Amino acid sequence: MISFNEARSIINKASSKPKIIKCDILESLGMVCSDNIKAKINVPSFDNSAMDGYGVKAAWLANATHSNPIKIEKREIIAAGDFEQIADENATCHIMTGAKCPAWVEAVVPIEKTKIDETFISFFEPVKHGENVRRIGEDSKLGDTLIKAGTMIKPEHIMVLASQGISEIEVFEKPKIKIIATGNELQLYDSGELQNGKIYNSNAPYLISKSKQLGLDAEFVGIFQDDIAKFADFLDRHTHNSIIISTGAVSAGLWDFVPEALKLVGAKVHFHKVNIRPGKPILFATLKNGSLFFGLPGNPISSAIGFEFFVKQALCNLMAIEPEQVFAGVSKKSFSKKFKGTQFLKARSLFEDKCFATEILDGQESFKIKPFGEANSWVILNENISEIELGQMLQFKLFN
Repeated sequence: MISFNEARSIINKASSKPKIIKCDILESLGMVCSDNIKAKINVPSFDNSAMDGYGVKAAWLANATHSNPIKIEKREIIAAGDFEQIADENATCHIMTGAKCPAWVEAVVPIEKTKIDETFISFFEPVKHGENVRRIGEDSKLGDTLIKAGTMIKPEHIMVLASQGISEIEVFEKPKIKIIATGNELQLYDSGELQNGKIYNSNAPYLISKSKQLGLDAEFVGIFQDDIAKFADFLDRHTHNSIIISTGAVSAGLWDFVPEALKLVGAKVHFHKVNIRPGKPILFATLKNGSLFFGLPGNPISSAIGFEFFVKQALCNLMAIEPEQVFAGVSKKSFSKKFKGTQFLKARSLFEDKCFATEILDGQESFKIKPFGEANSWVILNENISEIELGQMLQFKLFN
């Protein structure tokens, strides 16, 4: 049986080649740039007014005061979007915000700082060269790097791209997730009154919601009864270009058929069983079509740990994103670890008195879901840790 770190290393090697695709910028949210994106135009692409006001030469107003204003005739109006500009250099022009400035305009004086008297405009103070004028390329110049490779696209980046007229970019493809539940005892959560001997399937809704939280498309394939032939047929024919996650049927019981089904379809099993608790029976394989397969244990908390610490590792590699940070916090209670391996514990971590304080919750059994709803983090106890004392520093990872 391999260690937690060995398992993660195997996942890294098997998921190290993200696929690059082109996509519309509106579809790129949450995806990662595969290359530097450079400006293809100057922004602004022309000198334009930052105010509704009057275009002037700075020298005209050099001696303007409130007691001795300068009066200049207004002959033209320039609106935003005007293409033809026949501007008279000997008279001020009324220019709107965003309108293209005539070549001779050195500054724009806001309307509220002037007085209008029929066709003459009075100016009461000098103006600096370039005042209230947005110069060509002042925001970004042709060839500037707008977004660096490895950046996750946010709405703010989409605004930058749209301002350049960039409609499509190259990003690392987001994997598609297919989720399978196994077991004769399972019943869909929305299927009405619970039947005798059945349990509601909570793993699949959790895994779907975790996938969607990462911005991924997740499909629930359904509940497979304990039928190896049907399961193998699905793996063989319906799993191309996906990450497959199954829950249950990976241990050593009579009906734990997943390992045998993988053999039937010629999958390469990288590991089966890791020295962790909960979640020891976890299985990781590559199907013949190149898709990754994760067989997670059926106990709800084991399944959650499998996704958080194994599936997400592969997802980070395939989407070229940094893994979530592990923090250190002060333990609010003592805890004894009963086995030599890596253990994950439901915990609640809060920032208190300038540091994190972490409480290991009661109800650590892998079937207990209620404490999971009260938790916000996983405490990670490495192989070499056997005891946690009150006030001791420990590692934890926030759910979000």
